[in-house]
Amino acid sequence: MTFDMEALATAQRESAEAEAQTAPSLAVCGTDGPHYADLQTAIELGLSDERTSVHISYYDDQRCGRRAQEVAGEVAARGIKYVIGHFSTPAAIAASRVYGDQGIVFLAPGTSAPDLCTPTSTTTVQLFGTDDEQSECLAVAAAELARPTLLLSQTGTYGARLAARLVRRLTPCCRRLTALYFSEDPPRRLPVTVETGDVLMILGPQDFAKKLFAGALRSASPGQILMSDDCFASCLFPETDLASRCSVAFLEPQSGMLIDQQTSKLRQRARQVLGRSAGPYFETSYIAARALAVAWRNVGYHDPEAVLQYILKQSWQSPFGLLSFSAGRRLQGHRWRMIPAQSISGR
Repeated sequence: MTFDMEALATAQRESAEAEAQTAPSLAVCGTDGPHYADLQTAIELGLSDERTSVHISYYDDQRCGRRAQEVAGEVAARGIKYVIGHFSTPAAIAASRVYGDQGIVFLAPGTSAPDLCTPTSTTTVQLFGTDDEQSECLAVAAAELARPTLLLSQTGTYGARLAARLVRRLTPCCRRLTALYFSEDPPRRLPVTVETGDVLMILGPQDFAKKLFAGALRSASPGQILMSDDCFASCLFPETDLASRCSVAFLEPQSGMLIDQQTSKLRQRARQVLGRSAGPYFETSYIAARALAVAWRNVGYHDPEAVLQYILKQSWQSPFGLLSFSAGRRLQGHRWRMIPAQSISGR
């Protein structure tokens, strides 16, 4: 028996092209690590719950604006019209401009940059709270403690931008305020002493916090630890006493439901996939996937503008309240609050 390999390859290609015409294509963009794994799992669960078939392509933006622009260009070149991800602020902002130019719908479930949705990024939808909201939450908590406060942040990250806002906000009301900005690798020893009773504020990504606690803060004993949303990981605090003094700025839990799913059961499903608890952006990533699926079912997927307008008119029940979008395509319906680290670890 002989096979016509050229004819077989042609038939396979035509079959793949026909399949591509019957399902939308989606780009999932992020940087290898826990948040990216959470994003992929949330999207897979969300699409599964909506019984929606999608052609998914995965891209690594390296948390870099230049690389994110390259990724966005690759997405556009392939004709993909829908994107979820880009948790890093520099990556999200850079990519959003390309998506706006190319008419690609971009859902950002983990980016808190206040300047993400602009006239140059008209197809971007922000599914998370913003840093100006978060900085106010942190500032109120620090002011209420009325103790000397030390801010630690990483240069070139959203944490540094949070720190700059907090310095302006807290200078008039703090007894003593010190802000230190470090490069990617913080020093093994701080240039200042952390006194017992001081408020320690850590602003930046998880890897930055892990390096601080493994090195410069290993023997520190502050009174209270306040952390930005992306900074916290339960593995930072092997000692219960330290965890009991830590709280994290995050969206305030208001219910136990996520659309039509119990949040606790949905997180159990994610744990079975990940082998650990999902991180802070799991719920909003899940909403992003289901929002797209519902829009595709109602208005189709060939007109991205119609999909975008459909999503912007919807609202979703979530653990953080009834969420919807403002005229500026930003999330609304949520509140920020300092959440005890121990209660987050137990999720």
